[in-house]
Amino acid sequence: MKNKSIFTKHVLIYLAIFSLSFIILGGSIYYAVSRHVINEKKTELLTKTRQISEEYSNSVYSGILNVESLQYDIRTLEEYLDSQVFLADKNKKIYVASEGFNKNIIGQTVTNDIINGVFSGDVVTFEGYFKEIFNDKVLFVGYPIVVGKQVLGGVFTFCTIPTLEKSISGITNVVLICMIVSALIGAVLLYLFSKRLVKPIKEVSKASRIIADGNFDKKIEYKSNDEIGDLVKSFNYMAENLDKQEKLRRDFIANISHDLRSPLTSIQGFLNAIIDGTADECDREKYIKIALEETKRLSELTNGILMLNNIENNKITIDFEKFDINDLIRETVSRFKPRIEDKKLEIELIFEEKETYVYSDGEKIFRIFQNLLDNAIKFSNISSKIIVETNIDNPKNKVYVSVKDFGVGLSEEEIKHVFERFYKADSSRNKEKACGGIGLSIVKEFIKLLGEEIDLKSKKGEYTIFKFSISLYQEMK
Repeated sequence: MKNKSIFTKHVLIYLAIFSLSFIILGGSIYYAVSRHVINEKKTELLTKTRQISEEYSNSVYSGILNVESLQYDIRTLEEYLDSQVFLADKNKKIYVASEGFNKNIIGQTVTNDIINGVFSGDVVTFEGYFKEIFNDKVLFVGYPIVVGKQVLGGVFTFCTIPTLEKSISGITNVVLICMIVSALIGAVLLYLFSKRLVKPIKEVSKASRIIADGNFDKKIEYKSNDEIGDLVKSFNYMAENLDKQEKLRRDFIANISHDLRSPLTSIQGFLNAIIDGTADECDREKYIKIALEETKRLSELTNGILMLNNIENNKITIDFEKFDINDLIRETVSRFKPRIEDKKLEIELIFEEKETYVYSDGEKIFRIFQNLLDNAIKFSNISSKIIVETNIDNPKNKVYVSVKDFGVGLSEEEIKHVFERFYKADSSRNKEKACGGIGLSIVKEFIKLLGEEIDLKSKKGEYTIFKFSISLYQEMK
């Protein structure tokens, strides 16, 4: 079954919302208009009925009945207000009626209980059926004719509801036409908007397939500050980063191939020289030691790659413990003593406290510091200095360990990428054999696992400082 597109869903949702809104709004408008028309008509009938009642009462009181004025008011009600009127005496017998009534109505007695209130002196309004005279539903107004304090009869006006519905229909038809026109305009705008909305999404879908084929250069042009614009920006950012990662992967393969080939070639050459006898007896031990060093470097390289793989697959466990960071630093430095002496380096250890107990994973902290110190030794100039320093920040409950070397340094561009996996700086930082550009990546990952932070400052050709945090140990109270 074919999936519905966003465009189709938008149209269907619009139609559903419009239909529901049309029903609710149409019903509400019809009710409001009908009540307004009926109330207006009721007010008109009340006014005219009162006028007839008062004129008739005054005529009776003065003894002079103005028949022409009375007939004019009745005709006005019938012709201009689409209403009919009759007058009844106190015995409820009709003696005057508008021309719209059958002439036989004169002399009839009204028995409907609805009009009883009029003969009690009350004004009566009613909306419903008055079946003695009308078959249709009517709007009825009854007004008493009072002379002095005596009720002599009543004036009764009627307007059929179907007559009013003609006026209501006229108004509602106009509203309906306006709603339909608005809906058509809305449909056109929705069509244009949906097309504009769907276009970049289709572009993202198309570009995704292109990227899936390995072409990471694909970019989408779309300028907008809405959510779709954010989606496109995020997609372009993803494509750009995938492109960077692909380049790093290729560089990594090239570097790893070189790093594997170089020691293997050396080992093969030395072993061949020993086997075929071209190596002197005195050089054999030297060649074996060199081959052993190369195997150690290969082991470190493969261990680093396996470590990164374990980190990616969440196979690394964290074992927190209490230990003295000063002791760890001293022990690690002692392991590098041969290399330090070989490059005639001076190591300066500056501890803020004689003992600084921290609470972290000792093995991970050792690997972090070992990598940073190894890095500092590699890229320090001969006969230069390396400074290792601790600084305690009690408010943050942290101790900061910094490793500073005075070597080749890093450029601003190199600083941005130095923690990226497989990244290697320029050739000036690769004079010594390195571990495939993964040592600092491992440092960064361990720092993240421990919930700590690391900072890097460097100036090309002058110095490099790595500084990372460790949580201080706190006694349980």
